[in-house]
Amino acid sequence: MMGRSRKLTVVDGTAAPAPGKGEGHYFDQAVFDLHYRQLSLKAQRLALEADLAAAGIEVDADGKVTLRSVKG
Repeated sequence: MMGRSRKLTVVDGTAAPAPGKGEGHYFDQAVFDLHYRQLSLKAQRLALEADLAAAGIEVDADGKVTLRSVKG
């Protein structure tokens, strides 16, 4: 089985799909949706980190919060 491509076939119950039609589409879309969601969350997190840093709050990768004085 190594080296062979596995493809998903979409069957909606109405008729047999044409050969090659619908293979892999849903899996590809799910991967693209997941990637989009991850990028969206990363952008939101980066924006929040910038806002927090401007307010004098820093959060490291382990979740440790450091407060510093803000002059302004």
